[in-house]
Amino acid sequence: MTTLPETLTRALYAALRQVRHYGPQHPAAEESIRVFESAVRSALAQAPAVRWDVSADWLIVQGALLPADDRHGLPLRDHLTSRGVAHLTITAEADPRALREVIRLLSREPEEVIASGGASDALRRAGVVGIEVEGPEQTRALPAETDEYLAALSAAAALSASVERGDRLDVGRVQLVVETLDPSGGAARALWTQVVLRGHDELDPPHAVNVAFLAMQLARGLGLARPERIDLGVAAFLHDIGMARLPWQDRLAERTRTVRSALPRHAVEAGLLLRHLDGRSSLPMIAAMEHHRVIVEGPSTAAPASQLVALADYVEAMTCGRVGGLRPAGLGGLVTALLAGEGPAFPAVHVRVLAAVLVQAAASGVEVVPQM
Repeated sequence: MTTLPETLTRALYAALRQVRHYGPQHPAAEESIRVFESAVRSALAQAPAVRWDVSADWLIVQGALLPADDRHGLPLRDHLTSRGVAHLTITAEADPRALREVIRLLSREPEEVIASGGASDALRRAGVVGIEVEGPEQTRALPAETDEYLAALSAAAALSASVERGDRLDVGRVQLVVETLDPSGGAARALWTQVVLRGHDELDPPHAVNVAFLAMQLARGLGLARPERIDLGVAAFLHDIGMARLPWQDRLAERTRTVRSALPRHAVEAGLLLRHLDGRSSLPMIAAMEHHRVIVEGPSTAAPASQLVALADYVEAMTCGRVGGLRPAGLGGLVTALLAGEGPAFPAVHVRVLAAVLVQAAASGVEVVPQM
């Protein structure tokens, strides 16, 4: 089954290729543009924006990291990066003329696009609204030491795709990935640098990776041994895996729903997906089912692992969103609020440990110090 990110990528690349080869008036180009418009409108019916994030190493579409060997993603990635495009965002304000204009512009030779001042300036001059193009100069490069982070992102994306296909969840593979997220020294500092970068969404691969990292840092601060930290990291990495069992529009609804008397649907799906686990390895199932209950009902009846995953999930989700003005800007500010008794009633000792962990990270050069 073709996923929404794959459909959007295929439609965009086909439109660019047809217009580039035949010109915008050719019947084949006209048809490819109509298919692209249809794909964008379908996506906008499910989300407020359609977004491609691209670099020389990866392509993320609607928060999903496409495999490096995707037959449409790879050429699209090369096409966009050669024209200085790092982010392409389309909102409902974009009318058919705007969609055609961005295809026409990005179909030009790379030298033409760059010589014209870049795609962003060209769209502004053309009076296009609802479409934003950002160049790589507006993004922060990933440090060379973060290969483990990129590998973990790829694993998170592949895991979701595997679950969507109905494959059996490979918990052993998840453990191997999580083990790389529990380093110390300079390697930990490099991972912290990525975790505190903002601009993704709770449905993106970075959320699973960051929650796992934060949960393990909490466990380290509590003095837990490495095997226990890894178990907790696996549970955190899989805390939202039930989302992959839901249609895309339902995932968006799950993210914003208020949980009162019943577990959210993705927590139930996660429990079913992980029900084959038993003994100590059942932590992912328990955490996946309980992490929302901890936030809404308090930690009194939840397992300790669920409490830690819930805190890591809350802090990461509340500081990662792209929507400006709706969420605190950084980890430090949010933890300061939690220390003051604002927000969900997480165990006070866990919040204090998280604050101490952030202070230690700040001492290594990461900008996350809570305002004590």
